[in-house]
Amino acid sequence: MMNIDKFNNLKSKWLAFQAENPKVRIRDAAKKMHISEAELLSTEIDDGVSFLLIDNFKDFIKDVLMIDQIMFLIRNDIVVHEKTIKTQDVELIESQIINIKDGNSILLEFDEKLFKYAFFQKKMHANRELRSFQFFNDLGDATLKIYLKSKDLDAFDDIALKYESEYNYEIQSELNLNKAADLESEINIDFPFSIDKNKVIESEISLNSLRLILESASDMKIPILIYGVGLGTVQYHMDTVRNVVDYGPWLNVIDKKFNLHVLEGGLFKVILIQCDYNGQKRYIVDFFDKNNNHVLGVSSIQGYEGDFLKIINNIKE
Repeated sequence: MMNIDKFNNLKSKWLAFQAENPKVRIRDAAKKMHISEAELLSTEIDDGVSFLLIDNFKDFIKDVLMIDQIMFLIRNDIVVHEKTIKTQDVELIESQIINIKDGNSILLEFDEKLFKYAFFQKKMHANRELRSFQFFNDLGDATLKIYLKSKDLDAFDDIALKYESEYNYEIQSELNLNKAADLESEINIDFPFSIDKNKVIESEISLNSLRLILESASDMKIPILIYGVGLGTVQYHMDTVRNVVDYGPWLNVIDKKFNLHVLEGGLFKVILIQCDYNGQKRYIVDFFDKNNNHVLGVSSIQGYEGDFLKIINNIKE
């Protein structure tokens, strides 16, 4: 009964909060209300939201990869990394989604043990109906969101129905709330070149480096590697970036199949890593927040190392 009362009380507060803040995003609202995003989303069950019970995440991903086109969204407090894919171009191998049409490069790597709760949501946004599957860890923080980006509405809804389960206030239960999300992700960043850890030189560089790299790569029209680090996820983009723009405090890449949103003021440290690979220099630029969490990285891709080196040399000067 206590869990039901807690659920109903939070639902009332959420409705009141939305009435006063109609444009607020649920993640931002959750922080202001000092509650988890998952617990807040659970109050919308039966109002466009369904609770899902997924025993095998890889089987679920195989179902989703039957949809024509989807978008994976991973994020942390500083970075949102969105990648739209045609599923015919990818394949699930172990805990990685691989681009089989682009040299078997990794698009997404996930650590499913950090995925505790799952929801399906259908809602209106900017006069469009959005459908998504959303995953959260033990503390109710978002780990991965998957959006429908094609007209396969019925197929996407059928997946939701396949995994839909009655909600028994799992997130509100004291048992789950007392669990600490202290599991460490086992994901390692995958680079298009090998790193000899005995030949690595690290140095701290300007907080403005991300902007300089993105704008330079866009002007030079060279592809680069951009990877976002989420909770139990790492997502990769290996292509050119074209439309680099500012919206408020966010630095953005708004391209057709890739969006990146970075809260520049939240970047606390930038580390330039110089590696030795077959006698040649390779560079990685890693970005960290105020808690020293690795949130984003940028590097060169094969065939464009010299161009990336020019950008790095300009930053270092």
